[in-house]
Amino acid sequence: MKTKKIASVFLIIALMLGVMACNKEGTLMPKKIEHSDTSVQTLETQSKINQASLGVSDFSALGDILANQLKNTIGFAAVISYNGSFKTTRSGGQCRQSQDAPARAMSMFDKYSAASISKTITAAALMKFCSTKPDGIWLMLTPIWSYLPSHWTLGPNIKTITFYELLTHTSGFRYNVTGVGNGDDYQTLKALIAKGINLADKTTGSYSTRYNNRNFDLLRLIIPKLANYNIVTVNTSSPLSLLLGEYTQAQQCADGYKDYCRKTIFEKLGSCAGQVMDCVNTTDTYPGLYYQYPNLNDKGIPVGDLTLVAGSQGWVLTTFQMDDFFRTLQYTETIVPKFYSNYMKTQLTGYDIKGFTSDGVGYYWKNGIYTTNSGAGYRSLIIGFDDGIQMSIMANSPINLQNAAIAAHQIWYP
Repeated sequence: MKTKKIASVFLIIALMLGVMACNKEGTLMPKKIEHSDTSVQTLETQSKINQASLGVSDFSALGDILANQLKNTIGFAAVISYNGSFKTTRSGGQCRQSQDAPARAMSMFDKYSAASISKTITAAALMKFCSTKPDGIWLMLTPIWSYLPSHWTLGPNIKTITFYELLTHTSGFRYNVTGVGNGDDYQTLKALIAKGINLADKTTGSYSTRYNNRNFDLLRLIIPKLANYNIVTVNTSSPLSLLLGEYTQAQQCADGYKDYCRKTIFEKLGSCAGQVMDCVNTTDTYPGLYYQYPNLNDKGIPVGDLTLVAGSQGWVLTTFQMDDFFRTLQYTETIVPKFYSNYMKTQLTGYDIKGFTSDGVGYYWKNGIYTTNSGAGYRSLIIGFDDGIQMSIMANSPINLQNAAIAAHQIWYP
């Protein structure tokens, strides 16, 4: 028994060292993914900027440079923060065009469904749960299967999938699997779990091949169970009771997920605390729309209610709310302790890429993408730099926001 306790202590120490020194491969945490040629580098660069000398004009210049990088869109809004404090905003173009009257200029207060930035929110919610438990980081190594709906069939190798693998897209789930749709809804998730995975798919293929929305969609069902929300047990005695039970369970899980995110994240924000966040825009009579650029006469497209497919997507936010979440998460401990926000960065749990600018400044980012068959689309981005600069950007037509943000920082860098 004594040996077992000693081993547990060493195991905890090893986990913590693995987080604090993310460039060293640990034997206990799953192998980190190389998302790009630069992603295996760590965020250890020391900023060359004399932070005390930065003034209003510096942030204004960065905002102007960023706006120039974003000009080829129907509409954009960007917020720049520094060391956790709001500094400046830029916007341009239109939130709604004249063919979708009433036309409206775009600002940082226009609401859009933030797409995959929702994954960072979901990851933060899970980290919040971990932080409420002694040695809660152990949940990362825990298999997820016992937290899935109890009546679901577990396919091959499902019992091997851990929380860490969901958060890092190393679960082995794939798109275009025979007999499984590519949706994010309850029934598709059920079919995905019943189909199972190939163990080799956990480690083979590019990041874009391994990336799968359903990793975070499953957390929409799991987080409410972890947090002890009242979720109905499905009666499988007849087709009708199964149908009604699953309909109720899907709604209860989605509502529980939203409630947990609101209470543990959105109500903890700085400037935006108290504002109601949802997975549908219920406040704007004429909401912001998505467009194809440069087809200026196309009708705009709304997204609608994403409550039942949330987790990987869905949260409706303004650019300012998105920025408030990002800086509160990474520069305060009001959402999670620093250990967990650092863990998210170093292990890329809720973020996509980490790397370096051409000037040697480290960065990490998460983007969001909606694209329709017509070519209309939406993009979102949160990106943090090692010098304390954070950018939160939304564009209501297709554009590579991460390239624009990195380019702006490189042009501006003193």
